[in-house]
Amino acid sequence: MRARFNLLLSICAAFLFVLIPVPAKAATIDNWSYECGVPNTEYTYTALSNVITLTIDVSSDTEKVLVNGEERGYWDDGEYAADVPLDPGENEIKIEAVDELSTGDNDTKSILINYLQDNIAGSRYIIKDLSKAAVQQEIFGGGLKLELPEQHAVMSGETLARNQKVEFKVNRPNVQPLPGEVFVSNIFTFQCASSNYNISPETKITLKYNSQISDTEHGRLTIMRALPVLTPQLGFVSGAENLGGAVNTVNNTITAVLTGNPFGHYVVVKKNGDFKDFYKQGYVHSPVAWSRPCVLTLWAKGVMSPIEHYTGGADVPENYFGLVKPGTNKEVPVTRKELACMLVKGLHIKKDVQAVLHLTYTDINGLSMMEKINIETASRSGFFSGQPGEKGMEFNPAAKVTREQAAVIFVRAANLPLPDSRQAEKALQQHFKEDFNEIERWKCPYIMSALQHGLIDVENSGEFCPGAPLTRAKAAETVYQLVKSREYL
Repeated sequence: MRARFNLLLSICAAFLFVLIPVPAKAATIDNWSYECGVPNTEYTYTALSNVITLTIDVSSDTEKVLVNGEERGYWDDGEYAADVPLDPGENEIKIEAVDELSTGDNDTKSILINYLQDNIAGSRYIIKDLSKAAVQQEIFGGGLKLELPEQHAVMSGETLARNQKVEFKVNRPNVQPLPGEVFVSNIFTFQCASSNYNISPETKITLKYNSQISDTEHGRLTIMRALPVLTPQLGFVSGAENLGGAVNTVNNTITAVLTGNPFGHYVVVKKNGDFKDFYKQGYVHSPVAWSRPCVLTLWAKGVMSPIEHYTGGADVPENYFGLVKPGTNKEVPVTRKELACMLVKGLHIKKDVQAVLHLTYTDINGLSMMEKINIETASRSGFFSGQPGEKGMEFNPAAKVTREQAAVIFVRAANLPLPDSRQAEKALQQHFKEDFNEIERWKCPYIMSALQHGLIDVENSGEFCPGAPLTRAKAAETVYQLVKSREYL
């Protein structure tokens, strides 16, 4: 009898246990944080990125977390993370932890985060899918602008990259620049998911520089690019690429065309330097003083460089550009190699890198890789022609450029129309009676066009001097004209 009573008592207890509800544990938000923040501002929370990763610690009884009504992110040991896009200005973000039994006993927090979109060190801007982004991108309060091609996407070789995410950052230039250079902007980083990725060429980048720079010094400004595999600081110590750039003194901006891989680090640099070629040698005035603005601008933009040796092998003295020979004040001629490099760099001709695998000329093997690329690019663009040699076509890189050769090269580079050959020949014969017979007849239309468009001048009346060498100073003047006409200065 007692056994039956105990069994009945156990059944009743179990029945009562099932009927009595067990209180559910509530979901709670224990803590939250985000990166790219700025402390001690007038706002409670401020972010320097248009996308923040919100990290949320919740109780173990939480089934899911909603951010602005959407379930996003992933779990990791009770920690929830969500990428949250922000608009410029104040953003309200609602976080809700939902309990595991969905009883409605949830925890909710609302936070205000101000996205400060400005050119401040530490700022970041993310584009999740570049293929869907607008052609014009203006970020960091106008500190950086990007103009993409109409058809743009992150590419892996010839195919579309799986990851289309790109990221921009602002860094403070906390490194000593090279001698003669001054950083006049922040360092801007443009990066993607892989160093093997690329974007279609003809991307334009515009950077804002220090507004205190005098407008008269705008020719000394240029954009330098460091490889993305380097740090923003170390990338500009050595090996940075000089991109040049067109300066807008009203907006204090400089714009460069990116013909190669656009990913990397960018900074605006002011080139401080001068050369003795432009000044008196004893009591004799320099014959190239007039060319100083053109030469220094092309030098600052990376279009033209000082030479180390004169023709014949003599060393160029320290602090000379190599425009004149000290003592004699005799002007130095430009070579075919240098003029080809100046035109390719200055006119932003897309370099034919693959050309070095199949060289057109047999006499350029001893040159540097970049010199060979520039010569092949200039030739394949139609600016230069070679001549048959013993072992094939030759470029004659060290040969002087004559005035009549220069007329042909400049007209081709400027893509100018040619007058009627007979009319050109007749006009030149009338104007240059002294040496017309020295001009090769097929070059007459080129010479006429070059004269009409101011690409070559005449010093002595009645003489064109077709075989006289083109000097480095005169070459700088004409290349400066061509570059400026393309709005690259």
